[in-house]
Amino acid sequence: QQLPSGQQSQKNISTNNKPLYDTVDVPVLRNASRSDLRRFLIASDRDLRSAAVRFVESCAWRGVTFPVDLRACRVELQSGQFFQQGRDKKGRPVFYFRNMCLGPWRKDIDATVFAVLHRLEESFREL
Repeated sequence: QQLPSGQQSQKNISTNNKPLYDTVDVPVLRNASRSDLRRFLIASDRDLRSAAVRFVESCAWRGVTFPVDLRACRVELQSGQFFQQGRDKKGRPVFYFRNMCLGPWRKDIDATVFAVLHRLEESFREL
């Protein structure tokens, strides 16, 4: 059975050849782990519908935001406002954010946010 946006329905067969339930192969779930889904469920006070909405919105945001376009935040990346240096006692990376005053020529808050997201993305990819 073909569903909207190319999703495939898979029937689970019981002993009497009647489907017990349908599952849907959702592409966005291929990159999610159980712990990812558990975090959304806990953050939504175990409300499955709310967790699903949050998860889909988060995936949509990630799809639009990543990978970060370096042309939008090159100056901020070169300024060294946000960087990773060393690790804590448990081996996790330590990040530093230096809140420097922006000059009158560069007041682009979005570029600063994208620079931080880029640094985090690159550091997490190395883990």
